[in-house]
Amino acid sequence: MEKKKASTMKKLTRLVSTTSQSFLDAFINDSGELRMQKQMTADIVKKLQKAAVEKSLVVLQIQEDPHNPKAKVLSGWIATKTVGKDTVVVRDQSKEQQMHMVSIAQIKKISVLSTKSSEERMSK
Repeated sequence: MEKKKASTMKKLTRLVSTTSQSFLDAFINDSGELRMQKQMTADIVKKLQKAAVEKSLVVLQIQEDPHNPKAKVLSGWIATKTVGKDTVVVRDQSKEQQMHMVSIAQIKKISVLSTKSSEERMSK
């Protein structure tokens, strides 16, 4: 009987300790994931800035609605010489050469084709 109480107490202690560890782990990893997203966004901005300076062709996969799994693909050149922190202006490849203002947060994948025929890819 005393063994049952001890084993029940051990199970309860183990449950409490694993639950508290999982909460702590989730709390720590959330800030890590946020930091990782900010780093990925900064890397995308750097790639777009480099593409703007080199006048390289870019292909962007854009997800306008985070709840909708469908993505839009946009290819063209960066219209301005500098890329803002939040948005980028892309002149597409069509005959009309329409301008598209795209939020950096909506960009899921980027491919850059340089005039030097080197290709770079990056995805979130």
